[in-house]
Amino acid sequence: MPAPLEEAVLEAVQRVADRFGITLDGSEQNSAAIQEAVEDSLIPMQMYLEWAETAHKFARVARKEERLYAAVSGELFLDPEYEQEDEITLEALAVYQLDSLIAATRAKNLTRVLRISTDIFEIQKLLGRREKLQEFSALAAERAKKRHQHMNAQKAELLEDWVANGHGYESRADFVRIMSDLKGIKYRTLYEWIANHDKEDRDKW
Repeated sequence: MPAPLEEAVLEAVQRVADRFGITLDGSEQNSAAIQEAVEDSLIPMQMYLEWAETAHKFARVARKEERLYAAVSGELFLDPEYEQEDEITLEALAVYQLDSLIAATRAKNLTRVLRISTDIFEIQKLLGRREKLQEFSALAAERAKKRHQHMNAQKAELLEDWVANGHGYESRADFVRIMSDLKGIKYRTLYEWIANHDKEDRDKW
């Protein structure tokens, strides 16, 4: 097997293994578990193929040429509720198509090799793009969490200062004007914090 193809197979199998928590240790048990995971994950493909072939002549041609992703691409990721299931199906399809590519390579069927290779390239490109989006989303969420933690700490500190020392200022607006400049917080944001705090304080009584 050519080295790039072997690497692609290992990467595709690793995706499925990671998804289902299967260790790639070469054992017969785990190899069977990987095969079962791929087969189970491909179950929706038949449904997608039927839908696609009913709707589009292109899908019928693509399936005949073994370009399975091309055939069903219009049916994937349409419903956010099934987004994860579609991603699992796509990962399993990558393994299936790579297996088909190995068979085509061994048979020296160049036309089949090119068609399946194109399909695999599109699958890998989409999986890579989705992985990047997920990484960016996770990074953005982590940054937002850190920002909120910092902002909440500042809020607590300033409210504590207001409670302890607010009487020493001419007014709430005076405190906000001075402290917003000092702490680098927007005037309106700090004013709303203190106004809400004072309202909650009054409501207690």
